[in-house]
Amino acid sequence: VEVSSSGAASLELSKTVFSPGESIEARFTAPSGLPDNAWVGIIPSNIPHGNEAVNDQHDIAYQYLKGRTSGVLVFSAPDQPGSWDLRMHDTDNNGREIASVTFTVE
Repeated sequence: VEVSSSGAASLELSKTVFSPGESIEARFTAPSGLPDNAWVGIIPSNIPHGNEAVNDQHDIAYQYLKGRTSGVLVFSAPDQPGSWDLRMHDTDNNGREIASVTFTVE
């Protein structure tokens, strides 16, 4: 179990290695009061952490939290093998990254 958190924000995976196209279930917690456009996306691990605008340029998939403070998001693992992150952002409007978790596709 991989957990990464920053304050009230966290992302958790039940495993960290996936096959291309496999379902990834990410359990999340997020602070209350985030805008509806707070989001979690799949970003290549080599992209520097922290800047939502930079992450937004590189995401291959994303989902908005829409005010939810906890739950499960289901993504499909990237087709491209390698190291990837799920990264949570506090807004889609020049926000910041508030949690991440790394996984591998092989």
